This record gives sequence, structure tokens and C-alpha cells, in this order.
Amino acid sequence: MTLPAPATFAEPFHGLIGQSAPMTALYDVIARVAPHFSTALVTGETGTGKELVARALYRLSPRNGRPFVTVNCSAIVETLFESELFGHVRGAFTGATEHRVGLYERASGGVIFLDEVGELPPSVQAKLLRVLETGEITRVGTSDTRRVDVRVIAATNRSLDAEVRAGRFRADLFYRLNVVELAVPALRERDDDVAALARHFAAEFARQFGRGRLEIAAEAEARLREWTWPGNVRELKNAIERAAMLGQRDQIEVADLRMAPEPAPVAEPRLHIVRRIADLERREIERALVETAGNKKEAARRLGISRRALYRRLEKFDLKIAGEAA
Repeated sequence: MTLPAPATFAEPFHGLIGQSAPMTALYDVIARVAPHFSTALVTGETGTGKELVARALYRLSPRNGRPFVTVNCSAIVETLFESELFGHVRGAFTGATEHRVGLYERASGGVIFLDEVGELPPSVQAKLLRVLETGEITRVGTSDTRRVDVRVIAATNRSLDAEVRAGRFRADLFYRLNVVELAVPALRERDDDVAALARHFAAEFARQFGRGRLEIAAEAEARLREWTWPGNVRELKNAIERAAMLGQRDQIEVADLRMAPEPAPVAEPRLHIVRRIADLERREIERALVETAGNKKEAARRLGISRRALYRRLEKFDLKIAGEAA
């Protein structure tokens, strides 16, 4: 397959916006891998667009047009995980009143996207590894196997290598998934793309809200470029959506951008930036817990993370909230 040089990739690239060097390098890897992969691992911070990368990989693969099934591994109750993923037969457990096809089987002939794969329970990790190795699934409640033809794209915002060292993720499953890694850059690493992304989102929300043409003032664009974007593309999209919804003019002004605290100076050392991001994350967790009166389940939902991920952050920041709910 003859590939264009990275600089000639059209924008958008199968749903991805940006022509910075990190992004064109990523497009090149996607184009090279798509025709051949059986498993691929997409890595990157929260909000970088890992699912968009997975969908671009799918669209360029020979399986485009066949099933693309998404599994949010952090959103499924652990006790039901095996049933959700591989299906069950009637009577397999209380409440199993009929046969059910699992998400993995629904993806047969196509691609399954395992988002936040690091959240898989250990028991399911072992079963997933077996499926990857044999190409066969077993529904809960039976010993019969079924042949499935599925390509797997997994995504994580954590270092699975570190999870393996900590004993929380199987090394053999990690190596099986990590045949090809597609690392999605953080927005602060591709700040040349901020303006293009902001204009794209402004046009999208102008259509959605019936605002007509919505420009971005030069001062507002400069402010967007200065921000470190700890929440990455998702944070930028939310900022533009809010500005498009609440702004009164035909262009987004600095006053329409609700971004606080002040962004770190461009010349600030990376260690200080990392600390500022950690401080922001801690404050957001504290605020969510206060607003939910310590209800961890509701706080995790508002933060867009699993309860297990919230517990890890509580331990990381040594947060102890008086009267918190389980």
C-alpha cells in the first residue's frame, strides 16, 4: 500500500482534526496498521479522542461497514461483566430468563472496541485472553463454544505496563493487546491544532444551536492557545459549547470563555505544569464529593470515571471526606 507523506493527509482525517506533527505522525501509523491489525492498543490521557482514533482505524480497515461494537469497561457492573461481554443462556443465573448474545459475539465479522480496558476485572481478563488466543467464546451457563471472527481495539488512559508491575493487569493479556500501540498526543503537545479544533467546534455548535456563522475573536483564540488544557480536546469542546450557548454575539469573545484558574505561562517548567494539573484534578474531585455530600458513586458519575478509578485518586491525593457515602 502506497501512503502519502504525513503533511498531505486531508483534514479531517476520518473524524480527527489537526495537522500538527504529532497528529500527522499518528495518521501515518493508523493508515499503515489498518489493513492488517488483529489487535491494537490506543493509549492517551482522558479526553484526547481515543475512540475517534479507534473509529478511524476501523474505517480504514477491510471491516469498514461491518459491526463496530463499543464496550465501556468502566461502566459495567463487575458481577455482570462476563455475561455482558460473552452472553449467557437461560437459567445461567437469577434473572437470566432468556438466551442473550454478548457484545463480543455481536461484533463477529467486525471490530470490538474495549474502552478503558484497564478496568477489566481479573477473572474477565483471563477469559478475554483465551478468546483472543482461540477465537472462541463460551456463554455463561454452558460449556459449548462458539467461533467468532473479531478484531479488537482496546484503549486506556493508564499505563498498562505499570498496572502489570502492580499486579492489577495480566502481563500475557497486555502483550497480546499491545501488538501495535497508537499513542494519542495530549492537546498541550499539539497546541498548533487548538485554533483549528476550536473553529471546528464553533461551527458544529453554531449549527446545533441555530446561531448561524460563529467566529472566534483573535483575543479569544490567543487565550485558547495559552491554556494548558488538562482535560484535552474534551475540555476544549466543552469550553466552545458553553461559549456558543451563552454568548450573545456572532463571535466568541474572551469574556465568553469560562476557564479558571489562569493558564500556566508557556515557559513554565514541565514539572510545574504537571503539578498544576494534579492540583486541578484534586480540586475537581473535592468539589464533586462536596456537591454529592460524599456519595462516591454519584461523584464518580459526575467526573466521568469509574468508582474504582475514583478510589485510586482518593488514595493518591490522600482525600478523606467526613461523612462520605459508599
